Formats: sequence, structure tokens, C-alpha cells
Amino acid sequence: MAHLEEVSPVLNKTITSETVNNLTTADCNFTSEGFTIFKTIACILIFAIGIILNSLAFWVYFCHIPNTNAIIFYLKNLVIADSLLVLSLPIKILKDNRPSANLNKAYCSFIACIFYLNMYSSVFFLAYIAATRYLKIVRPLRNYAFRNLKTAKRLSLGTWSILLLLAILFAILINKDNKPKLSNSPICLRDGVGQRAIYFFAHTAGLVMFFVVLAGICYCYLQISTQLHLLPSSPSLKKQTKAKNNILILLVVFFICFVPYHIIKLPYILSQTELISDCYWQRVLYYAKESSLLLSTLNACFDPVIYFLFCKAFRSKLGLDKRALEPNEISVPANASQVMLD
Repeated sequence: MAHLEEVSPVLNKTITSETVNNLTTADCNFTSEGFTIFKTIACILIFAIGIILNSLAFWVYFCHIPNTNAIIFYLKNLVIADSLLVLSLPIKILKDNRPSANLNKAYCSFIACIFYLNMYSSVFFLAYIAATRYLKIVRPLRNYAFRNLKTAKRLSLGTWSILLLLAILFAILINKDNKPKLSNSPICLRDGVGQRAIYFFAHTAGLVMFFVVLAGICYCYLQISTQLHLLPSSPSLKKQTKAKNNILILLVVFFICFVPYHIIKLPYILSQTELISDCYWQRVLYYAKESSLLLSTLNACFDPVIYFLFCKAFRSKLGLDKRALEPNEISVPANASQVMLD
């Protein structure tokens, strides 16, 4: 769901500390040149690293690794989401540094939708990977449809379709008024009770959805950790530790990239709908939201670590795992413990 860039403000007058709290919401929409430079440098670095890593991942997954199981298919969808997110960054950089009515219109109508659509699709695909690992390790001898490749394809198509539909609908509704919220600043959120209501309920629903997904990933990790701890010590102990660490790394990436943004999101929503009208706190929440959004974007650089950890064929193609199976090679586990850890 698209979370549009509501504040890209310009204020052409000096403001003292005594007048900050007396400013109206319209007057309070501004940012510092130093912060804009910081965001620009950060986005350029993320774009440069992300485009290299995701181009490599795209080449390996789509040119050399067939769809042999659900996790590989989810990882391929994650590559697509990350690649599109990275490709949306140049327009965001231009919008922050060279604001114009046409560029802002293009960003609000299209680019912001792509950016947030792919951010939330990444959230879902990371959750699907965690759930698949949970079923494989905690319930290895049961045949769940969720682990099937056919189900993974249907679930992925459904995820993309629903998120795309919601993003388009949100963009149409939030931009239906031709009058911008500020006359001297190109922004996406429009004036009007209707637009504010749509904005508030849409993003509140997204916030609830995110924390439900987060709770599910935490549950999967705890169950996997408990199950691996109960396995008898054996030559597979190294595999047990590796399986536990892999899902822990996924959880850490999830926390670093997405949790800060969604903690800031609710008070930021309140400030944009003027339920928080104090200028000082609006500015603080704006800076916090933009900073946490950079962390969310950084996910496009962290996900290649997950590709490396969760796919033997990926490591093998890069020449980093000589013992990895070829994509079409099938292993036959000797017991349930081996099924869990393969």
C-alpha cells in the first residue's frame, strides 16, 4: 500500500524558537537543507549498493535456478520487489532536490505507489519464507499445501494483485482533489476531510497488518528455536545451529528495516491528519519518519544476505558452497531430524 510522501516542504522565512509553536500546519511544513543532503547521500549509496546486489541476485535466480520449491519462488519474488524499490529511488532523489509541480505529480501518482508497494510486498514474502521454514522444521512429517510450489505461485500472485489494487485505489482517492495541501510546497496529501479520513484509515489498517505479520514471524522463530533445542545432539548439531541462526538473521533484518518506521508511523499519521497540530512535534515526527524510511529502503541491500543463507543453489552458483546441491539434484534424508534441517 502506498504511503505517499506528504511533506517535501519549503519555507522561505526565518523562524525563531518563540514562533515555532504558534505556526499553523501549513506554515510548519519545512525541512532543513542539511537533512535533505543527508537523505540524498543515503539514497544514492543505497541505490548504488542495491542495484549491484539485486542485479547479481536477479541474474542468478532467473537465469540459473529453476523453481524447485516454495522458498526459491518466494525468494525470486523478493528479488523483484527489491529491484523495483531500488529503481524508484532516483525519482525520489530528484523530487527531494529539484521539486517541481510535474515531478511531484509523477511521484505522487506513480513512483510512491511503486516504492511502498514493493516495501510491503517484501514484508509479506519474508513472512512467507519464515512460515515455510517453520512448517519444514517444526512439522516436517506433515504435508501442508502451504509448502507446495503451486500454492506459493498462487499466494504470490494474490499478494501482488491485492497490494497493487490497494495502491492504485489509494492513489486515486488521495489525489482526486487538484488543490495541494500547501500552495508553496509540492506534496501528495490533499486538503479535505475525505482525503484525511482515507489516509488515516488506510495507513492504520496497514499498521495493524504489519504488526500481525511481525507477531507471526516472532512466533515462527520461537517455535523453530524450541524445536531445534529439543533435537538430540548429533553430527547434525552444526546444521541445527545454522538453521536457527538463519531464521534469527531474517528476524533481525525485519526488525532493523521495518519496525522503526511502523513505530513512528502512527504518531506521524496523527500529525498529518492534524490530530497532532503542534509545529515542533510535526517537525520531529517528519524527521523521524524520513530517517526510519531510509532503514526500510536499506532492506533492499540486506535481502541478498537472506538469498545467500536460504538457498544452496545460490551459494553454489557464486562458487561459495562446493557442497551445495545442483538445482535438479534431490537429497534423500535418513530421518525426521534430517528432514527438518535440509
